[in-house]
Amino acid sequence: SSKTFRFSTRTASDVTVVDNQYGVNVLATETSGSFPVQAGVQTISSGSVIIQKKSASVSGDVVNTASAVTMATYEVKAAGEAVKIESLRVSFSATDSADAATTDFDTLRNGQVYANGVQIGSTADINEDSHTTTYTTYNFGSSLIVQPGAPVELTVIGDVFDSDGTNSIYAGDLIRIII
Repeated sequence: SSKTFRFSTRTASDVTVVDNQYGVNVLATETSGSFPVQAGVQTISSGSVIIQKKSASVSGDVVNTASAVTMATYEVKAAGEAVKIESLRVSFSATDSADAATTDFDTLRNGQVYANGVQIGSTADINEDSHTTTYTTYNFGSSLIVQPGAPVELTVIGDVFDSDGTNSIYAGDLIRIII
């Protein structure tokens, strides 16, 4: 990505052209009359990624202490070239039922990331954005490669349970996933 290369034809034998009607080779020639021919510097543009929350992503009430709850769904698109996403930072923002920015829970238990319905990376607790470490990093290695024209549905799943064992999540608390 964002690299350059040069292309040249050094001799006529570097090119093989076959006439499609007669099935015989045609000699390559250069209009200036001599080889080598160089195309100049060619630039390979870097790929880009767009991550957008899906309109059908979960929004509303969930059952407290429920396991494996879909927290958010995103669409990941690549442009320009295939893009490998090796890791992703996931966190959540929480407000309590009184709409205060502070809550008594700072991690969600058993966070998981899925790509097109298949878990990628390991299961790990998701840190709240005011936690000492403000996010959880999920490492995917080579399991998430997004091809241009083939969007990937990325889903964040977790338990509605504070992983410190106190389960300080109460009715009316709000949880918003951040990637």
